[in-house]
Amino acid sequence: RGTFIFTGATAGLRGNEGQVAHSNGMFARRGMAMSLAHEFWPKGIHVAHVPVDGIVDAPDTLGKFFPELFEKAKAKNETIENIVKPQDVAETYWHLHSQSKGCWTFEMDLRPWKDTAWFNTNSNM
Repeated sequence: RGTFIFTGATAGLRGNEGQVAHSNGMFARRGMAMSLAHEFWPKGIHVAHVPVDGIVDAPDTLGKFFPELFEKAKAKNETIENIVKPQDVAETYWHLHSQSKGCWTFEMDLRPWKDTAWFNTNSNM
């Protein structure tokens, strides 16, 4: 009957130094998505949360705030596909929307293939 997909960030799963405000907002978004999933899944409405962990090839993300850094990162990484492509995110969202009600996903994280997942790093946490 419908789908709500909330785009989040890794900051919604763990905080980072210097990102208090960002983490606060991302945790709140994830919590809201969880609450809405409990409310709407029984009504046949799919609610999902998708943390995107990487540079997205879109001018309204990193390109809007740090255009020089964005272009430099794109030039350096595009050949190894280390930047998240909007069309790939769209395909993943369509997959979530099209899932059978017998096997809905609540949370799926997206990242470039060369990136190390935050839970596989040797941090001091």
